[in-house]
Amino acid sequence: VLPKIITAILLFSSLGESKPKKRKGKARLKLSSQGHKIALCIDGDECNRLMQMKLSRLYEVDVNGTDVGNAAKNFNNQKFVSYNWSVPEDILLGDNNTDVIGSRVQLDTDLLVGKPNDGKYATFSLITDMFHNDTEVIYGNETINVLAGSMKFSLLVGNWPWADENNGLSFGVKLKAKTRTGKDASNNPKRRQRRNNGTDSIVIEQLELGDGMFIDSPLNAIIDDEIFGDVTTTVEAATDDDGISIDWILPHFSSSLYYDPVMAEGQEQLQQQDEEDESDHQQQQNDDVIGPVEVEEEEEKEGNSGNSLSTIYSLCTLLLFSALLS
Repeated sequence: VLPKIITAILLFSSLGESKPKKRKGKARLKLSSQGHKIALCIDGDECNRLMQMKLSRLYEVDVNGTDVGNAAKNFNNQKFVSYNWSVPEDILLGDNNTDVIGSRVQLDTDLLVGKPNDGKYATFSLITDMFHNDTEVIYGNETINVLAGSMKFSLLVGNWPWADENNGLSFGVKLKAKTRTGKDASNNPKRRQRRNNGTDSIVIEQLELGDGMFIDSPLNAIIDDEIFGDVTTTVEAATDDDGISIDWILPHFSSSLYYDPVMAEGQEQLQQQDEEDESDHQQQQNDDVIGPVEVEEEEEKEGNSGNSLSTIYSLCTLLLFSALLS
């Protein structure tokens, strides 16, 4: 009887210790296993305070922003589109490219556009950068300031099979943000515009999501590697009550389009916090940016881990009870 009891107790104890210890105070990027969902976890592994973005749609629009029926098929469905992230790599900077300033992952795929029988495809890439330190990134012939702990996602589209040469392209995402209290952020974010670095020609539109979280969207895109085109941003509450829907209406291009918004959290955005709250948040932000930002692939299974663990614990309890009876 005693060996059975010891075996059951050891099994029960080892399962209790197998749960990984959560790390706090380090912003992290969690990616779905096939790329259609990206979460910026501001509070580290806890991931209670976060901004989560889902790819929604990519479609051609006329000069009035109206859908003309020429869209990427199944753009938001990972079952039909291959969204596979690359292996994370360091972002290097400095005179000899020896300073590691962040981590980068990238997905590349071909998108079927329009009628399936037409066999028309466009190339699509999404480059996602997480920055360890405050830095500047090159955008065209200028630079854009990016805060430590920020996520910059760069959209690259090529060879779009246009229905009309006067049309543009709309890139849509769904965004859901949760504050440090666990509440959903407002689905009606404040919008304001500013010039990057105060004097540069690039105008940034900022969506203030609350609790210091925001999205910076340049009002220009790089088309055909050199020309700047105007960008219009539309924001509305998601129809499925899942945060907000953001659409960037991008200009027409011949061969390629490049556009890179930034999703971030920063101390200077907390203008309505009192002194005590600002002090607490400043300490939290300082903790967030210590050390490298980790990039983690997140499997699509949700809500199963807790149930599985409970089942295993129940089984171990049954084994222990059986050992005692025998």
